[in-house]
Formats: sequence, structure tokens, C-alpha cells
Amino acid sequence: MINPTPLTDTQQMGIKIFERTVSIKDAEIFFSPLSDSIYIEVNDIYIILEGSDLQIINGKFRYDLHYQDSVRSKLVRKVLNTLEQRRIEVERRIKSKSDLTLNSIMEEIEDIRKEKGQ
Repeated sequence: MINPTPLTDTQQMGIKIFERTVSIKDAEIFFSPLSDSIYIEVNDIYIILEGSDLQIINGKFRYDLHYQDSVRSKLVRKVLNTLEQRRIEVERRIKSKSDLTLNSIMEEIEDIRKEKGQ
């Protein structure tokens, strides 16, 4: 088995920045399986993962980092897990609204039945 090349300090910092940015609730995250890319935006910080290349841009500086596939897979999993958690939250909100709506419809039906004496 070939040992992976150790990460440089800059590559390690890039991973930390990526992971911490993904965990920011207000970060906009766009994942495109067709182009094999992930775009993350928070304030004036932009992070782009295309293939195994990571770009970190903040308006003044741009860092281009390259990673092995195993690191890329870890970063993609982090994004997919975050997006799945966000989807679950949206699903809960939608379902709670539909439950409230169904409850209010049931109340209306019960009121109509009472009015009609049924």
C-alpha cells in the first residue's frame, strides 16, 4: 500500500477553513454533481472545490490548493452531510406547516359538523 503524501501546513489550514465555513449556518452552499464542483459563499469569502482543487478567495487573496482524492472525498462528505441536515430541517418545517394546516382543516370540518348538527 502506498502511503499518502503528508499534507503541508497550508493544505491543513485549507481543510480547516473549508470545514469551518461549511459549518456556518448562513453559508450558501451549492453542489453540482454534473460539474463535480462545490461552491461556498459566506460574507466576502468564497470557497470552490473543483475535482481535487480547492480555491479560497477573500477579495484580497486567492489560495489554490491541490489534494489527493481521499481528502477530496472527505471534504465532499462533509458538504453532503451538511446539505442533508439542512434538507431535514426544511422537511421538518414543511411538515409542521402541513400538519398545522391539516389540523386547521379538521377544526373547520368539526365546526361545520356542529353547525349542521351532525
